Amino acid sequence: MPATSITLLYVTVFVFSTTRLSTHARKEYERLARSDRRLFRRVDRALDRIAAEPGAGKPLVGPLKGRRSYRVASLRIIYRWHRGECLVLVLDIAERGRVYR
Repeated sequence: MPATSITLLYVTVFVFSTTRLSTHARKEYERLARSDRRLFRRVDRALDRIAAEPGAGKPLVGPLKGRRSYRVASLRIIYRWHRGECLVLVLDIAERGRVYR
């Protein structure tokens, strides 16, 4: 009986979402770029991670249900993930104390 060989092929597909910032989030992002370059770079890397892995943030509950929160130092990035459109909409970037209001 002839020998049978099996070849397994694993393919990893990376789908990046488009990231858009609300007007308010863009202002905070630009303010960070001017005032704290180190924190700005961390937020920038976090936005890249969120685009690559939108489920990375913590799902929020209560009145903020449907949104997610991603922590960067003392800041929180609040965003919505629109799966069907591969879109991440960043709503706010702010200190923890005022971002959930």
